[in-house]
Amino acid sequence: MRKVLLLIFLAAYCSCHSFGQNIKGDDQKFTYVRLPLKPLPASIKTYKLETLVPNFPFNSYSFNRTSAIAQLNKSLKLDGYESSTGAADLEMYVKVEPFYYSNPGMRSRTVEETRDKATIKVTYYWLEVQHNLPVHFRMTNKIDNAAIFDSYVAGSREYATFRTPEFRTSGEASNYYESQKSGHLQKLIENSFNEVASWISDYVKSNHDFAQVAVKQEVLTARHKKEDYSDLDTAQAIALRAYALIKPDRNSGFAEFAAAIQPALDTWVKVLQEADVNNKKARIDAKVANAIIHNLSDAYIWLNEFDKANEMITKADENGKRDYWVAEARKNVADRNNRKTANQQSSLSSTQK
Repeated sequence: MRKVLLLIFLAAYCSCHSFGQNIKGDDQKFTYVRLPLKPLPASIKTYKLETLVPNFPFNSYSFNRTSAIAQLNKSLKLDGYESSTGAADLEMYVKVEPFYYSNPGMRSRTVEETRDKATIKVTYYWLEVQHNLPVHFRMTNKIDNAAIFDSYVAGSREYATFRTPEFRTSGEASNYYESQKSGHLQKLIENSFNEVASWISDYVKSNHDFAQVAVKQEVLTARHKKEDYSDLDTAQAIALRAYALIKPDRNSGFAEFAAAIQPALDTWVKVLQEADVNNKKARIDAKVANAIIHNLSDAYIWLNEFDKANEMITKADENGKRDYWVAEARKNVADRNNRKTANQQSSLSSTQK
C-alpha cells in the first residue's frame, strides 16, 4: 500500500513540475580596463612611491619590515601610469608609525551560576590591551604641487582593544597573557598593517588608476526536451565569442565586442517579444524571459547603454523575477555610469584649460 501511495505521489509531483524550462549558463573570461572614479589630471604621466616603515616588534618570518614594504610596493602599483624612481608627476608616500600597545589591564565580572542546584557567585578574569598602528598616506600632484590625499587612514590612529579569554583566577589570566604575548601581539601588528595596506590599495585603485579587472561573464540559454531553443543557443555562442574580444585597452577595448554581440542582441530582443510570463507551458515563460533579460542587461552595461540596462532590470522586476543578478546589475550600472561620467568630465576639463 505504501509503495502504491508513493508512486501516486511521485506521478502527481512530476505532472506538476514537468513544465518550465531549465536555464543553462556558460562563462567567458576576459580582462578590461576599469576607468577611475576620480581621474587624475591628464598632465600626470609618471608616479613614484616612497615608504617609511619601522622595524616591528615580535617579527616573524612571514611578516616583518621587509615583507611589509614589498606588500606596499606591490599593492600600490598604479596601473595606467609609468613608475619612476626619480622625479615624478605624482608622488605617493606611506608612513607607518611605531606599533603601540599598553600594559595589560585586569578586568573581571561576577555572575550568578547554578551549581549542584545551588546558586553561587562566580568571578571571571581577563586582560585587556590597547593598541594601534598609525599609518599616514599622502598623494601629491607635483606638477601643481597640490595634495590629492593627505591623512591618516582607516582609523589607524584610533585605539583598538585586545582581550584575552576569561579565566577563573587573575593569576591564570596573567599567566596566559605572558605565555602567549609574543604571538598575540605579532598577529595584532600583522592584522593592523594588512587592514590599512588593503584600504590604501583599494582607495588608489578604485579612485585613481586604470585597473585591469578580470571578469567571468555568464551568458544564459534554455533547455527543454519538448522545446526548440536553438535560437537562444546560437545567441549564447555569439555572445560568448563577443565577450572574448574585449581587451584590456582603455581606448578601444570594447570596439570589436560592440559589433560582434549585435546579432545576439537582435535575437534576444526578438525572442523576448513572444514571452508569456503567466504561462508555464510557453516556450518563453517567466524563467526563460528572465534569463534573456539578464543577458540583455549585462550586454547593455558593457556597451555603456545604461538606460537600456535599467529598462531590462525594471522589466525583470515587473515579471516578478527578482533573481540573484538584479541587485548586482543595479550596482554595476551605477558604478560604470559614474566612472564614464567622471572621465568624460575630466577630459572636457582638460581640453578647456
